[in-house]
Amino acid sequence: MPLALAMQGNGRAEPKAEVWYPRGAAAARKPGSRPVLFYFSGWGGIGIDSGAAIAALVLRGFVVITIIYPGKAPPPMDFSSDTAFQQSTRTAVDRVRTRAEDAIRVLDTLESRQGRTQLGPLAQRLDLDRVGVFGYSFGGAVAAETAWMDSRFKAAANLDGWQFAEASEYGIKQPYLLMSDATPLPTAAELHSSNAVVRDQAILTERDYRLMTVNMSRHGGIYAVLAGSTHGTIAAGNPRWPARLLIGLGLIEPPRTQRIVSTCLVEFFEQSLGLRADQPVSTWAARFAQLRLEIHPRPASLR
Repeated sequence: MPLALAMQGNGRAEPKAEVWYPRGAAAARKPGSRPVLFYFSGWGGIGIDSGAAIAALVLRGFVVITIIYPGKAPPPMDFSSDTAFQQSTRTAVDRVRTRAEDAIRVLDTLESRQGRTQLGPLAQRLDLDRVGVFGYSFGGAVAAETAWMDSRFKAAANLDGWQFAEASEYGIKQPYLLMSDATPLPTAAELHSSNAVVRDQAILTERDYRLMTVNMSRHGGIYAVLAGSTHGTIAAGNPRWPARLLIGLGLIEPPRTQRIVSTCLVEFFEQSLGLRADQPVSTWAARFAQLRLEIHPRPASLR
């Protein structure tokens, strides 16, 4: 079971922060050597979507803090009209900023006497100079915005999420990994469709990809497309389809998707947080046939 961490209040309904930490052989590290990762799930934020990835990270010695929100799942983004799309986008921008601020509050708590008291002996094991953040879907946007807002977060990973707010506009300067499923970029017909849902989703996707490319060319970053995956299997979706049907649809089995995603996250954070000297990211395409990489080198001024 994880440890619960009480956050420093801000007057609204508090999310729940839980601390997942290594045990057994994974715990056998010297004091102060456990890097810390923050995790955010999708649009509602009410559960953990990426359980397999979190487990893999904890097994490699990371402490993972999941931030979960109370209540029922909110309505999804509404693409039924241009007006609804604009309102949904404003909601997304507000929400991504608020949740990034929550991550910052949790990190403030970890650095405080209150946090050290709550965590007990575990507090002495944390390396708060090696902190990263990642998330799935909308949580990926939260991860990017968190890194944009606070440089204490030294690396960020986005698992198949559109980006919003300042991180979308300006990019982030820390090492950044964006993993995407194999959904193709929108066509001209989709961008000008008379169907509002098709058109507005296409507009958001095209804008997101265009800004991501510009920002990664400026600040560096890794764009990884996993052929044969879906938005659901990038998290931990495991549809009960037989392997032959998955293969017939051009998909890879969800457990293999999870192994690839988990491996990439572990190695990205180990490299980005200075835990290993080699450069495993450069070998991913050779090791995983389904993975297509665009690696944008970071400028020397940011290294």
